[in-house]
Amino acid sequence: MMNKTGRNDPCPCGSGQKYKRCCLAMDQQPESAARAAAQAAAAAEQEQIEAMLDWEEELDERSNGVIDLIDAGKLDEAERAARDLLERFPEVHDGYDRLGMVYEARGQHREAAQCYRQVIEFVRTIMTTTSWASRPPSRSWSTNSIRPPPPDLPQRSGTASSHRSTDR
Repeated sequence: MMNKTGRNDPCPCGSGQKYKRCCLAMDQQPESAARAAAQAAAAAEQEQIEAMLDWEEELDERSNGVIDLIDAGKLDEAERAARDLLERFPEVHDGYDRLGMVYEARGQHREAAQCYRQVIEFVRTIMTTTSWASRPPSRSWSTNSIRPPPPDLPQRSGTASSHRSTDR
């Protein structure tokens, strides 16, 4: 094994200068570049995580907002908000679920049932097209936690949704 050259040792290139004044910076460039790349990757990953958390928070607020509107009897407004969920978050089932709740509150049971069928179909599709199909359900597992990641964001494993229950 070769001894590592110390900063104050003569430079191994034979220049007669101290290593720190001659070749040290050049020898450290690959380490510096690797460290900078690792820091950039960590920053990018942190940015993705923050974007995903923002996405989930907005989804939770909007989804729960529909429930608040239903509870307040503002069904037209709740319907608009549920349809907005369908447009803004097509990769999750919340819009169909909340729209079904609006129809149910109006007594439009056929329309509500159709929305709930779409939720079921959505969940079935997710279960057959993701790696979650082989994951056994845990005690806290529900359709509210069956969420694909937001578009172009990393998937967090084991995340539970903060949505209020749709059980009525």
